[in-house]
Amino acid sequence: MRMHATWLQMYWPEGLYSPEAHRSLADGYLADERFQRYYDAVAPGAARFLRDAVHTWA
Repeated sequence: MRMHATWLQMYWPEGLYSPEAHRSLADGYLADERFQRYYDAVAPGAARFLRDAVHTWA
């Protein structure tokens, strides 16, 4: 997750990143069917796994 946070900080405007914002982004992976479909195509349940991992480590 540290690499994901680093990537976000590289592309988000300065000062926008926070652990709370990171968790909110991860919530979107489940809330938006397009993202869920994308991640779950890699492995069933991957979207929820990613969301849970971000919530644990962010």
